[in-house]
Order: sequence, then C-alpha cells, then structure tokens
Amino acid sequence: LYDKRSYQILFCYGKSYISDGLSEDRITKCLKIKINSCSDIDNIRDPDEEREVCAVCYNDLCQENNNLGIVNIGILKCKHEYHSDCISRWLQVKNFCPLCKL
Repeated sequence: LYDKRSYQILFCYGKSYISDGLSEDRITKCLKIKINSCSDIDNIRDPDEEREVCAVCYNDLCQENNNLGIVNIGILKCKHEYHSDCISRWLQVKNFCPLCKL
C-alpha cells in the first residue's frame, strides 16, 4: 500500500515503476468529462458555502484550466468528480477512485 506522499512522489517522477493503473485508451473510455464555466458556478454559489476541492491535488475544483474560465471535470462511474488532468494521472498509477476505492 502507498500513502498520499508516495503518490505525490510518483506523480513528480512521471510514470511509476510500480503500477497497476490503466492505459490512456482505457482512461478515455471510462472517464466522463464535464466542462464547467467557473464564473457561472461562482454566480450561483453562496459565498459562505465551502468550495469543493479535487481530492487528488487538493485545489479548488473550480480552478480554471485556462484564461477562459473553463474547467474540465473528470467524473468516474461512482460519480466522484476531480480535475480531469488530475484523475487521469491518478488512474495511470492506480485503477480505483481515490475517495471510495471503487
């Protein structure tokens, strides 16, 4: 078993020598991508409400991927949501949801 720090080290060095993850083709097939506009979400969100974070990188889930205010959200079959880039890298190392392990 690997702890959170182990995964951070693996991501820093790219692909792991120890991997039971998925191929890019399999990741593309199993990952649903949702495109969100952060400005739209911020307009309807209560300012006192706690923001959702990506459980892989721990940054705000609505952190923009570009200057257009658009963020790509990757959704697994279990319905947990992450930054699409973060969960894609995770799935290359481990073949399960970081939150529920499914």
